[in-house]
Amino acid sequence: MIRVLGLPTEGKENFLKGVALAPAFVRWAFAGIEDASPYQGGRVLEEFEDLGDLPFILEETDGRNRLDRIREALPENLRPPFLLLGGDHLVSLVGVEIALRRFPDLWVVHMDAHLDARRQYMGDAFSHATVMYQISRMVNNRILSVGVRSRAPEETPSWEILSEPEPDRLASLQAPVYLTVDMDVFSDFPCVSNYEPGGLSFRDFLSLLKGIRRPVAADIVEYNPLAGPPSCGAFAAVVFREVLLALQER
Repeated sequence: MIRVLGLPTEGKENFLKGVALAPAFVRWAFAGIEDASPYQGGRVLEEFEDLGDLPFILEETDGRNRLDRIREALPENLRPPFLLLGGDHLVSLVGVEIALRRFPDLWVVHMDAHLDARRQYMGDAFSHATVMYQISRMVNNRILSVGVRSRAPEETPSWEILSEPEPDRLASLQAPVYLTVDMDVFSDFPCVSNYEPGGLSFRDFLSLLKGIRRPVAADIVEYNPLAGPPSCGAFAAVVFREVLLALQER
């Protein structure tokens, strides 16, 4: 059975505060949408194990300390398949850590407007802006990034970046996949702290999601309920449902 855990956390470096509220808003909006997906042949979402939310972690010190606090609070039964609801993107590092224990050949599919590949940001090596660099070291650059349209000059990643949505490239991955969805990847989703014009359409996202053959765990991060209308919650809840269905199918 798929496990779901909310991680209401964000760091001092976040440009616009509010992403720690996302798990609660997604749960609220999820109660108002259908369990069946019109995008996946009417498939109905099966029961999943909801592990609730960790306590709020609004950290004003370094990111490593925030990671340690998250790890200490994790439920003992959190193991693949699972889906994490962030919070900022740093939570992906914890999710990949857990998935790697069972799947040492894990690949990461990274959907994001930003590379998040800085060595440090605001003097911190562990933040939403450095998370993919840290993950790349854990998985030996087994990462596919898609949707990226902003990067800092110092970001020189050594993993593959898709310039266009390529479901066939994702389908070529035979290994287990961890999917991280930063909500700023979407072209039509304004409820994020660091919005970038352009991006994936929802249809692009669905096509890419269907291309992943062996998803074993995932996260949805960087939704900021304070940055836009409440209707954004429904969008995020549909993304939540579709990712759960992808995990359920595999």
